[in-house]
Amino acid sequence: MNLNTKLLTLTLGMCALSMGVFGVVAVRQSAHEKRLGKETFIQASVDSLMNKIDRNLFERYGDVQAFALSEPARSGNPARITALMDDMMGAYAPIYRAMFVVDLRGRIVATNSVGGDGKKLGMDRWLGRDVSGEKWFQLGVSGKVASGTALVEDAYEDLELASAVGGKGRFMNFTAPIRDAKGKVTGVWSNRMDFDEVVSQIAADDAAKLKTDRIPVVRPFILDFQGRLIERPQGADEGLKSVFPGFEQVRQKAQDETVVYQRGASIQALTRSRGFSAYPGLGWFAVLQIPSEESDASLVWTLALAGVAILTVAALSMGGVL
Repeated sequence: MNLNTKLLTLTLGMCALSMGVFGVVAVRQSAHEKRLGKETFIQASVDSLMNKIDRNLFERYGDVQAFALSEPARSGNPARITALMDDMMGAYAPIYRAMFVVDLRGRIVATNSVGGDGKKLGMDRWLGRDVSGEKWFQLGVSGKVASGTALVEDAYEDLELASAVGGKGRFMNFTAPIRDAKGKVTGVWSNRMDFDEVVSQIAADDAAKLKTDRIPVVRPFILDFQGRLIERPQGADEGLKSVFPGFEQVRQKAQDETVVYQRGASIQALTRSRGFSAYPGLGWFAVLQIPSEESDASLVWTLALAGVAILTVAALSMGGVL
């Protein structure tokens, strides 16, 4: 190998090494910036999701109080109460599946007779039923639910009710005492909100809107105060009611701030419900999960092609000179 060839080889080798180092740094810097961008994105997104849910539940929190204070409710007339309920079922469809008014003995005296679509339901079997042992009734007539507030209970399953009113059988109870003009409790009004039509739908809609070419998968989860799953995306491995993986490790920090952390091949953001306005919330947590890695193949190929082109030009130029 003559001197000219040696110089050309050495020079091209140094160029290739420099470009290789530059390429590695560029790819790593790109990955770092993408990750920071994803963390900022998912943090803002999970806060928005939890806020939307809280705002919607705040509306339901106010609905039951308004219904309980209505003139038909105060009249104690079952026919008038049912007529109001039927009107409200249509006006708020598909939010509510059932409404009940209970007297002070714990007997159901009125229910809606139609669903949100106006079709008749088989609700007569609930009339006269004794619910005096139910927590929502006991608190509703106890005087502990102050004016301007309502009792809200966590999501639960009631397949018997679902068989009459439809839906997947997951509900939330919103309950308020019925008071006369002097403030005396005369009964209880309790609504059954369809959990899937409200909370699940908000989570699914938000996840769908957040998907992009860079973030093709967005998985939303809603946890109760203890970290048990009450909402999960279809196809998620974790079973309903199981404790969300890694929850205990970030729970305390998440009480005060939104936590973004890595778990496996995912970036997760977890935030706690703060309620909204008069609605205090139930201590729920919302989680959004997105892939932590994305392909840098386009950047790698761009750098490789640029490197080949530069080295080719350099080789030809130096070959001519030497």
